[in-house]
Amino acid sequence: MDQSNITEVKKKSAFKRLLKVVLWVVIIVALVMIVAILSCGRIAKWYLEKHSKELTGRIITVERITMNPLFGTAKIKDLKVLEANDKDLFLGFGELDYRMNLLGLMHKKFKMRRLHIDNMDLNILQTGKSFNFDDLITRFSSDSSAKKETDPGWTVDLNNIKISDSRMRYKDLEVGSNFGFNRMNVEIPRIYLTGKDTDAGIQLHFEDGGSLGCRLSYNMDHSRYNLDLNISGFGIDGILPYLQQYMNVSKCEGLLSMNVNINGDTEHITEAKVKGTVDVVKSEVVDDQGRMIFAADSVGANILELSTAGRITHLAYLNIVGPQSQYIIYKDSTDNFSYLMKSTPEIAEEPDAVEEVQEDVKKMILKVDRLRIAGGKVGYEDNLMKGGFKYSLSEISAFCNDFQLDKMNRIIGRAVLGKAGKVALDWTTDFKSMRNMHLKLTARNVDITDFTPYSLVYVGNEIENGVLQIESDNTVTDNKLNGENKIEVYKPKVSKRKNKKPVYKVPVRLGVYVLTDKEGMMKVSLPVSGDLDNPQFSYRKILFKALMNLFVKVASAPITAIGSLFSSDEPLDHIDIDVTEPDFDTKQYTQLTELVEAVKEKDELKYQFNQRFNLEQAVKDHPDFTEDKLLTLAKIRNENLQKFLKRMNVKEKQIAVTPVVPDSLKSYSGDPSIHLTALWSPDND
Repeated sequence: MDQSNITEVKKKSAFKRLLKVVLWVVIIVALVMIVAILSCGRIAKWYLEKHSKELTGRIITVERITMNPLFGTAKIKDLKVLEANDKDLFLGFGELDYRMNLLGLMHKKFKMRRLHIDNMDLNILQTGKSFNFDDLITRFSSDSSAKKETDPGWTVDLNNIKISDSRMRYKDLEVGSNFGFNRMNVEIPRIYLTGKDTDAGIQLHFEDGGSLGCRLSYNMDHSRYNLDLNISGFGIDGILPYLQQYMNVSKCEGLLSMNVNINGDTEHITEAKVKGTVDVVKSEVVDDQGRMIFAADSVGANILELSTAGRITHLAYLNIVGPQSQYIIYKDSTDNFSYLMKSTPEIAEEPDAVEEVQEDVKKMILKVDRLRIAGGKVGYEDNLMKGGFKYSLSEISAFCNDFQLDKMNRIIGRAVLGKAGKVALDWTTDFKSMRNMHLKLTARNVDITDFTPYSLVYVGNEIENGVLQIESDNTVTDNKLNGENKIEVYKPKVSKRKNKKPVYKVPVRLGVYVLTDKEGMMKVSLPVSGDLDNPQFSYRKILFKALMNLFVKVASAPITAIGSLFSSDEPLDHIDIDVTEPDFDTKQYTQLTELVEAVKEKDELKYQFNQRFNLEQAVKDHPDFTEDKLLTLAKIRNENLQKFLKRMNVKEKQIAVTPVVPDSLKSYSGDPSIHLTALWSPDND
């Protein structure tokens, strides 16, 4: 073999050896990489569990970590992060699977292609202003890290984020509040922190029933966000511990549902715009004595526009169905609403602050296209009364179209009073000042015997019978009231005075008795007026005072009051006479007939006829008549009057004719007449 062939063979042999070496190097490197890939997860698991306390301040355990640095993927199985007490679970998940672009880190791009978390369990605890993750935030927050996060050279691009079949619990340990979510599913297609839109979807299920779903889109460059929020059947009982900080309540229940869209700017968080529907059903608030404060079958609203920046609230409708409440006055003069609020330290208000709040209210725009209340009920209980007093308004309904704070609104209302009474309300006013209004109230078929506890206290009489009808028409102009109240009571009857020390000693029984006509109807008209700016003004007191004054007036002149029932053109308390005539003429007999017919129905009163004329003046006016002659004629007239009463079937004990007494005639200064006076026994009061 020549030298050239030998050289060629040597070259081929060297190449083969080199090829084998390279192949073995590749194999070894590949094996090392495979071993490294297979081992890095175990190394990471070992390192994480061994050094988690010094790294994070928390104990972290993990079942398995699988990593592939070449492709930037990792899977973490069954990770648990304990609380700072090294006992309770803070965060855990069944599996975490992510994939990221490692090469992008060289260009200041943090890009995660996938982040999937399954079966996460997160517990958030709050005590005052502290949370159970504050130590983690403190440990990992520093000036350098803050600079890195705000470094404009970096971009963050998170894609395909999913949290599936997870749970989250929130507890406020200080107040005892507790919220929980199960079957929590979160899906965020992308979070891009350099100006592109972020789109996120969340679906949560509350532990006690109901669900929450939302869809959020957000643009970092413009700070604009758009949130669609859908809540169904959320139990509001979780807010009870917060209410209990200010109110004496033991129960707050209801199911909240809403479907709203919120559009706003994170740079101006208070300038959001909201629209959508909100409903609360089966709501109830009960105080810590077990007394219901408020309840409703449902409260629903359709929000057309709610703008915090423009101070605008515009509702298409506000419907309240089955609202219930009660007002209770206790024996110490407090009531259930004053009891409801816990006492808080008084804070002096700055005058400027008060003016600013009032100005804000004036600027606020509230519109409700259709306001409806149906099926309402309000209970009233007054324990200041002996034996207590209870009353109720039921079947309450009200409606108002095109309600606005800054214009006159007309509200129409209806309700049932007590067992069978009906009340109707027609109210026109503006709610910003309420200095101008018109209120018309009509009540019918009201059983007034229900109000006996009040009549006993104030006037001393029990109400034994009576059905009320009232028409109240009131106009307020610049806070000056003028009103008219027409009251009718069918077959009213009150007892003799049983409370000997009433607030007002007024002859109510006499007044009622006299004012009731022969058809059994008592009709009264009571005007009222007053200045609503006067802090002492009370409509109830004014109306009550007017009624009491009427009874006093009737008691002082009962015959006049009786005559008014007959609508007579002539006064019925007396008739004019001719002292020179022994009998009565046709007109006088007609007047006497009318007078007797009017009073004989009032058989609880005793009546007396009295002749009245000045004897000396009569002699001067009639020189042909002496005093004896005039006295004789007066006695004859009395005899004729008695005969007339007998013919009218009037019992002598009911209407008596007073004998003529000469001495009494000498002091009389009026025109000659026969007067009818009524006597009412104090025992009848």
